Amino acid sequence: MRYPILNTKDAVAFAATITADQASANLTIAASFCAEYAGWSQSPLSDSQKEIDLSALGKLAENLPKLIRDAGGSKASPANREQLEGELTEAVHVALKSVPIEILDDARFWRYLAVRYFTEFVVWRENKALGKGNIEKYFASKESHESIPLRLYLRAQSVMGGSGGYELAAAIPEGTDFWRSHILRVRTGRATPLTTAFAGMQSKQRLTTNPLRALAKLVNRMWANVMLFEYSEKQATEVLTSLRTQMDEQDDD
Repeated sequence: MRYPILNTKDAVAFAATITADQASANLTIAASFCAEYAGWSQSPLSDSQKEIDLSALGKLAENLPKLIRDAGGSKASPANREQLEGELTEAVHVALKSVPIEILDDARFWRYLAVRYFTEFVVWRENKALGKGNIEKYFASKESHESIPLRLYLRAQSVMGGSGGYELAAAIPEGTDFWRSHILRVRTGRATPLTTAFAGMQSKQRLTTNPLRALAKLVNRMWANVMLFEYSEKQATEVLTSLRTQMDEQDDD
């Protein structure tokens, strides 16, 4: 299977272009840029010359300007920007869930997706970074919490097998710190039952920043001697509830 790719140098060059001229951050210019600079790679596990089908992402990209306008456009609050990000996770995951893992592991593929289909969303979602001239990492980074399409996919992937399904990926208002810092950057995001339990708890019994970080730190420490991958959602919920109780008791002392 053949799939499109974009190297770091070209992704950074594109970011520089839209930083210098924000009006160029649109689907037409992104498509033109990729047509000129993107390349193709062959899946190492397939001899097929068939090209990967990204038509669903194409339709999503065409609808993004309307979704952005409905969320408040340039005047959208941080909460509305985060909410739309959560709502997009399902569409991104559905569009890519059949893509072979060896393609999903290629950072060049995600760079292509970021530029080709998500340019308008990236500059809107990360408007503060754009204003500071620091938007390139959201197009060129290998980090899952920075690459926009990758973090959307992984956010949905981390909960889609749990009881909350895709809805849970968008269920935490202003949940940027929760998802980026406490799920995607750490092993928790690879344990679906644990992530589902954690996200469900945060959506119903929200912890503020410092207690949330304290709880996440306790969970991260458990990985040293506990196979949290093997926990069911019920068991993970019991563990998280116990840890929260311990934290509450310490605060009362």
